[in-house]
Amino acid sequence: KQNEEETQWHEQIVQIQAQLIELAHDAIIVRDSLSSILFWNRGAEELYGWTSQEAIGQVTHSLLQTRFPIGRETVDALLITGQQWEGELVHTCKDGRQIIVESHQVLTHNLRNQPTAILEINRDITERKQRERENQEQYRTIVQTANEGIWLINTQAETLYINERMADMLGYTPEEIVGRAVPEFVFPEDMPKAQERIGKNLQGTFEQFDFRFRRKDGRPLHVLANTSPVRDGKGRISGALGMF
Repeated sequence: KQNEEETQWHEQIVQIQAQLIELAHDAIIVRDSLSSILFWNRGAEELYGWTSQEAIGQVTHSLLQTRFPIGRETVDALLITGQQWEGELVHTCKDGRQIIVESHQVLTHNLRNQPTAILEINRDITERKQRERENQEQYRTIVQTANEGIWLINTQAETLYINERMADMLGYTPEEIVGRAVPEFVFPEDMPKAQERIGKNLQGTFEQFDFRFRRKDGRPLHVLANTSPVRDGKGRISGALGMF
């Protein structure tokens, strides 16, 4: 009797989990090792436009015309080795719209630890990415039209970005400077000071100091520099930003 009650309880738990999966707004897809769709929840129907009957048995990457940020083989290799994969994918819906999804994928195993299927959960972030692009464009416009010179470098002091104002002060075009190291443009006598302050930036400090750049025509350019470290999404220092 106790075993029967436990079995009924487990069956109820499975039913509740199945109902929760169907209620989820995210697209939840289960596919086999050949990427054929085994399960397609209501969230996937609403997001992509295909019904469960239309999707099951189809190959996901063909149906959705998946575009990976890295090769599909790389993603599959990570899953096979037991690692989860998270990233952004571009998918095409039934009506032809292209959307960007935040995808989480993991390979599931049975009780004998044999791989059985790939669980994939996708969330539509198309609108968020569009807002990010619009914000980036606004920031780019602000930076390009600023009266101050703006210079962004990596941890090797190589130029990642320089605005028109800064390049003009030096007598160059931005294209002539991007990729080159900042010390190439510093007046020789001021090189030790500039390198010391850049080094402090890359250790996490904010600096204000004056020194001289050397213009393209050889003349010195006296500047007041306000520089700060730049961090990546994980909080690690990835370079420095200077306003002159």
